[in-house]
Amino acid sequence: MKATILQENLSKALNVIGRIVPSRGQLPILANVLLEAEKEGLWLTVTNLEIGLRVMVGGKVAQEGAITVPAKNLAEYVATLFGNVTLEAETDKLVVVAEKAKATFAGIAASEFPVMPKFGLSGGKKNITSIKRKVIAQIASQVAFAAAGEESRPVLTGVQIKKTAQKCGLLQRTDLD
Repeated sequence: MKATILQENLSKALNVIGRIVPSRGQLPILANVLLEAEKEGLWLTVTNLEIGLRVMVGGKVAQEGAITVPAKNLAEYVATLFGNVTLEAETDKLVVVAEKAKATFAGIAASEFPVMPKFGLSGGKKNITSIKRKVIAQIASQVAFAAAGEESRPVLTGVQIKKTAQKCGLLQRTDLD
């Protein structure tokens, strides 16, 4: 993997994804960010096994590839740099170079990172669904009360939203007298 990205863009993306990285995760790999260099640019992916986030940063990709490195360490280092930043993976290490600065981060193979769905174009059709914030808030107000408040059984603490082929309007809650 080898990619060159503007420091400002990389730093912003690392700050956004840094909010998802757990401070004390269940697995060491969860403290890492998955860096994937593809034709379009550099994908940064993080997860805490409840929430996953993928952010794409445009840049020049000389060689495609992937590696994971500690997210917080990388974000703190990139914030101190200026100009273009070159990221190059060498086996299980990431070399970060910018002007007169150079650092090496110990990484973990990308294959160890939890599998995340890749959204975008698939077979010529979009597999992304947009839902207005107002609709999500209305749905949540109608069903969130049923989610468990305590985390002894985590599967009961969430609300599932499922896309179906059937089109229907938002159901209004009516009081039964």
